[in-house]
Amino acid sequence: MCDVSSIDLANLTDFGKPFKLSVWDFSGDPFYLNTIHHFLDAKALYLLTFDLSTYRTGDFQDTFAFWLDYVVARNNEVKLLVVGTHADLLNAATIKRICAEVENLIKGHFAVFKENIEKKIEAIEAVKPITSYMQEQLKHYFGTLKKVSTFVHSTQAVSSLSYDGFEQLIDSLTELASDNTLFPNGLQQIPSLWISVHDTVEDLAKKTRVPLLHIDEFQSKLISNHGMKNMMKDICMYLHDTGTIVWVHNDEKLKDYVFLRPRWLIDVIKSLIRNDMKNLDYEEMDEVLLANAVLKHR
Repeated sequence: MCDVSSIDLANLTDFGKPFKLSVWDFSGDPFYLNTIHHFLDAKALYLLTFDLSTYRTGDFQDTFAFWLDYVVARNNEVKLLVVGTHADLLNAATIKRICAEVENLIKGHFAVFKENIEKKIEAIEAVKPITSYMQEQLKHYFGTLKKVSTFVHSTQAVSSLSYDGFEQLIDSLTELASDNTLFPNGLQQIPSLWISVHDTVEDLAKKTRVPLLHIDEFQSKLISNHGMKNMMKDICMYLHDTGTIVWVHNDEKLKDYVFLRPRWLIDVIKSLIRNDMKNLDYEEMDEVLLANAVLKHR
């Protein structure tokens, strides 16, 4: 379903400091939609990958459109970097053509998304008199139109065989992650006390076999060590945004719980929700659940 890792970019930013990125790698299989939507965040940079060697003109709707609509519907705000793989299997002219085509189709798709909302607004405003229900619809559409923001970086081509394109990809990641217009909070100065809270959470996660706490208990532990009660919500948001914890604060059923180790949560989800259940080795699944203290006995 997903793999989580952190990487240090070798390139230095203009500020002379290296970037450490938390990478959440999701499967493109729609089977996992019920779980991954909790991890889609407007503060993230999305990398949408596709196979250059199998791409054909006309594949756009099946390959890209569904995911683009899903992400923009979830967040209204999308920063996107598209990456074409298997570049070693094509010549330079073909790669350039496909990358340009995909980039233009994505930008056009987002433009049509906004145009459709504008048409719905025009259709409602043309009706006289406007009912209270229609007024609510107008309010919703105007709100959505105001919030929708899309940024599409030029499409990158890479090859895992020859490693061609990866240096450019790293440059693009560094450039985008340090862009204050895209990520205004990305380079903000973090209070030193928040860093010590981060260390406390990591220590707590190591000592807790089942790294799951109620939000009240979690905050109480942090307050007892560091104080800052009035800033606790902001601190928890910071810990979530940096990938230290998972706190789905905007979901009514999950907002009361904090996962101290994202890796643990992903391992459990991957063991329970899979697209290959028919071929699943249940003994192997039991081992994973036992190791993560989800099961007490086989």
